[in-house]
Amino acid sequence: MVVIEKLYNTQEIADMYGVSAHTVTTNWCNKGLKFIRSNHYFLFKLEWVESFLEKLGEENANQRNVKQANIRINKTIKPRAKTKFNYSEMKIV
Repeated sequence: MVVIEKLYNTQEIADMYGVSAHTVTTNWCNKGLKFIRSNHYFLFKLEWVESFLEKLGEENANQRNVKQANIRINKTIKPRAKTKFNYSEMKIV
């Protein structure tokens, strides 16, 4: 017995995940989402989309962790320079 999986078009995928069809075809497909391309449309399996989004989420989480690890907090207190302001000349002396 042959099991046929349903294929979803771009608009159906966009509606499921709350994004625009342009995001699916332009951004996601360019970043590695598998698809079947016909003359006028793209077709996707739901498992392809789910695995792609999991992978994308992991990559984004890893990038955030790397950025947070590189942040240094500088707690050194620098003394303020003592300056006098001369109002008549409007210059810092």
